[in-house]
Amino acid sequence: ITGSYIQLNNSNGKIHSMDINKDAFVVSFVDSTKYNQIRGKDMKGYFKDNDLDRIFVTGNGQTIYYPLDEEDKFIGVNRGESSNLRINLVNNEIDKIAYINDGTSTFYPLNELSPQELKLRGFKWRERQRPKKREDIFVWID
Repeated sequence: ITGSYIQLNNSNGKIHSMDINKDAFVVSFVDSTKYNQIRGKDMKGYFKDNDLDRIFVTGNGQTIYYPLDEEDKFIGVNRGESSNLRINLVNNEIDKIAYINDGTSTFYPLNELSPQELKLRGFKWRERQRPKKREDIFVWID
């Protein structure tokens, strides 16, 4: 999760929500060549039992994600755009995306798009900077 400004909001000792402002981007690793991606101007995320439950994107929302069938096999790649988005998550995985306000979405076979088309503008996989444990959030790595 990246953005120019990120704020976590607590309630009763648990993370309740987060605000990601300006150039908001969420990336999750799928496999060595696939990454689920969400980007937009701003995002508001809500937590349930300390897990991210849903995300609202406002302004220039874009997504790339890889849905699975009932046997956990990839069935293609979905690219979508909308001024606003609502993303529901289950077990930290995308469950449902709602494209709000004239959204468009196109589903492609896995090998139809080029590697460049499978990354949203601003995509960076920051493995070295990714916190592995709670204390890591206080260590800054360029």
